[in-house]
Amino acid sequence: MSIQILLTACFGAVALYALAQHSRIRIIARGLIVLSLTAIFFVWNPGLTSTIASYLGIGRGTDLVMYFLFVLLVFQLLVLHLKLQNQLVLITRLARRFAIDSARFPEEAAGADSRDEPQA
Repeated sequence: MSIQILLTACFGAVALYALAQHSRIRIIARGLIVLSLTAIFFVWNPGLTSTIASYLGIGRGTDLVMYFLFVLLVFQLLVLHLKLQNQLVLITRLARRFAIDSARFPEEAAGADSRDEPQA
């Protein structure tokens, strides 16, 4: 019973965090809220995972949960990879813009001498 309370508190904290971040990342926050509530439901009804697993042709409910977590992990890694690639592109653009904006071109010697002398 105590592990159920601990897990409920952890998943509840994840749901509250997702709710707090809802204005920034709506789709991910909604997904986290749904997953957290689903996890809380299965924490309090563990026999249901075995029923669903046997219906899907998987031996145990634990295996079903592990497969589901593996799919979520791969999806999360893909999202993280795409975000990192996007950050790399943005940093490269920023560095290029900064280099172009702060570039100093050497003045030509003939051009500098002709500016110092008055023209006739």
